Amino acid sequence: MTSTNHAHTHDPGTFRYKNIVYIRTDKCGGTYYENLFKTFGFEQIRQYEILETDKIFTFIIEPKKRRVKAIAQLIYNTQNQKLLEDKNFLRFIENICITDCHTYPYFLQYLPIEHRTVFLPLDHDTLPAEKLLRSYFQVHCPELASKSLVNDNLYANKADKTKQDIYQKISQNLKPFFFETVFQQDFALYQNTMASVDHDLAQHLTSKYDK
Repeated sequence: MTSTNHAHTHDPGTFRYKNIVYIRTDKCGGTYYENLFKTFGFEQIRQYEILETDKIFTFIIEPKKRRVKAIAQLIYNTQNQKLLEDKNFLRFIENICITDCHTYPYFLQYLPIEHRTVFLPLDHDTLPAEKLLRSYFQVHCPELASKSLVNDNLYANKADKTKQDIYQKISQNLKPFFFETVFQQDFALYQNTMASVDHDLAQHLTSKYDK
C-alpha cells in the first residue's frame, strides 16, 4: 500500500530499487550516492510513493560536522568568502543553526519514517561507508552487494582548496552551545545510531524492519 500522506516534507531525493529505498540527506554524501545508485538501477520516486514493504536507509554524519559543511557550502556557492574576513560577520554566524536546506534537521526530515529507516553513519572511525553499505546490501539485496561501491568517475561534490579553507575558518568560529540545544534530537539520533552499530551491526541493519 502506498502512503496517502502528501503533507509537505523536505525531500532532497528518494530512490527505489525493488524494495530498497535510499533517501538523500543533505551534506551526507548525497550527490555521490545518488549518482552511484542510479548506475545500479535505482529510480527516483516521491516519498508518498514509499510502500509499507519498502526498506528505507540513509547516511548521516555528526551534526556539528554537518553544520560546518553546510555553512561552508552556502558561502562557497554564493562566492562570499571575503565575508569571513569581517569580524562582525563571524559574530553574526557564530550561533547560527539553520541556514538553508543543507542544515534541515534530521529529526524533521525523517519524522514520519524514522521508525522504519536504517541510519548508516558516514563518519564511523572503524567502519568505512563502503563496508557498512555492503553489509546492508548483503542482508537486504545481495545482488547489489557484489557491485563496486567506489567509483571515482562519479561527480561527488568534493571540496576543493577554497571550500576547505572556508570550512576551516567557519569551524574555528562557530559556537556549539545553542546549536546543541536546538539540535538535541539530531545529536540523540546520531549517538543512538553509533551505539547501535557498535553494539551489534547485524541487528542494527535489520531492527527497523522487524517491527
